[in-house]
Amino acid sequence: MNTSNAVDANLEHRVEKTFCRICLASCGLDVETDGKTIFRIGPDKDHPNNWKDFCSKGGSANQLIDHAKRLRQPMKRVGDKYVEATYEEAVEDIAKRLNLIRNRHGANSIATYLGNPGAHNQPGTIAQSGFMKAIKSNNAYYVGSLDTNNLQLSVEKCTVLKWRFLSPMWIMQIVSCFWG
Repeated sequence: MNTSNAVDANLEHRVEKTFCRICLASCGLDVETDGKTIFRIGPDKDHPNNWKDFCSKGGSANQLIDHAKRLRQPMKRVGDKYVEATYEEAVEDIAKRLNLIRNRHGANSIATYLGNPGAHNQPGTIAQSGFMKAIKSNNAYYVGSLDTNNLQLSVEKCTVLKWRFLSPMWIMQIVSCFWG
């Protein structure tokens, strides 16, 4: 989607309700767009996940789309420089290197980490799981492995609600009784 300020007179401005995929808080967003250009990203004040304010990451997310330094294809390091590569070259090189590591050190020497904003990418999650099963490594991690396991456990153990997969940020706002 184009984020420039050029306006097409034939396109109607509207506000689309969505959510931010940068972190697991999943704050609600109001995105002002004409379907082609993003003009503004602001907080959806009625969304249940929003805290009282709005972070700068979510509000400036549209700047990533047209950034001059955005990578648009694979890059390969050659000496002290990076050169453009095709996807085929990148996949072949990475596969060769991973096979060397696995053959030399075993399958569990390879780990994956699915962080933000990739944690909201369902195809990425499925691909990570399939890849790790295919190479027989047990070392698949995601952002919650590092920073939210304690929150998930506290929600499960200390509330009447046993909704294991709900965001703790939602739970904290709707639960009125903790014990433990």
